[in-house]
Amino acid sequence: MERRNPKVAIQRGYAVLTADQARQIALEWLKAGRLENAIALGLPEVDDRYHVWRVPLLGGISGERIGEVVIDAYTSLVVENRSTRFDVLEARLLGRPSEGTPMSRRSDRYLLSSLRNIVALGDCEEILMELPAQSVDLVFNLAALLQCPSGVQ
Repeated sequence: MERRNPKVAIQRGYAVLTADQARQIALEWLKAGRLENAIALGLPEVDDRYHVWRVPLLGGISGERIGEVVIDAYTSLVVENRSTRFDVLEARLLGRPSEGTPMSRRSDRYLLSSLRNIVALGDCEEILMELPAQSVDLVFNLAALLQCPSGVQ
């Protein structure tokens, strides 16, 4: 069945019209980082809201998504600051954290404290050193509160 309306990419005058073209551009970009043999390409999709193509990058062995290449649909150039950096891709392939990449927050779970609700009076730096990690929900400066003008509470 033939389409009556032209594709969005054609209507907007994009230089990159098909997923195959986006894949080819992403592959050339991976070659520049010497990662073309270690990373597989996922199914590219056009993000017509931002006028870019997004090409998912998959770990060659695991098949998990490890990043993406973002391609400007009008110019067919890779948007470096929105694509996953080569050093980050290498670190993810090797299973190590890279500098500047936040660790997974799954290990940062809230730990329940064995302490009951207490109020401690003293130097907060000294008191906090004696308490278990992640057991304090609130610290306030009583001296600052007492110095507030009488009309402000």
